[in-house]
Amino acid sequence: MPSPTQTAAPKAAPKRDIKEVWIEYKKSKTEPLRNILMENYLHLVRYNAERIHVKLPDEVELDDLMSAGIFGLMDAINAARRRRSFSRTATSRSSARSASRPPSTPPSARAAA
Repeated sequence: MPSPTQTAAPKAAPKRDIKEVWIEYKKSKTEPLRNILMENYLHLVRYNAERIHVKLPDEVELDDLMSAGIFGLMDAINAARRRRSFSRTATSRSSARSASRPPSTPPSARAAA
């Protein structure tokens, strides 16, 4: 039993090649594999959310943009199974950016149209 001063450091999961994860995800579509893919591309969501955030009013929270971007990333990962010819990074970046971007017209104006 380790003493209080000797705590066991948590072991990090071994780094997997993202291409192998994509191949395995296409076959099994499991949630743990999807999560690995999301963690791999999460930096793109943050990058795009931060870029968009500086152009928006102060009332728009960065966390809200991040949440929308994460949903866009999930959609991009699901769509990547169907789009073999597109770059996964470009697809993820585009979907995350689109989901993070607020609609150009308010919902009330869209309902009136």
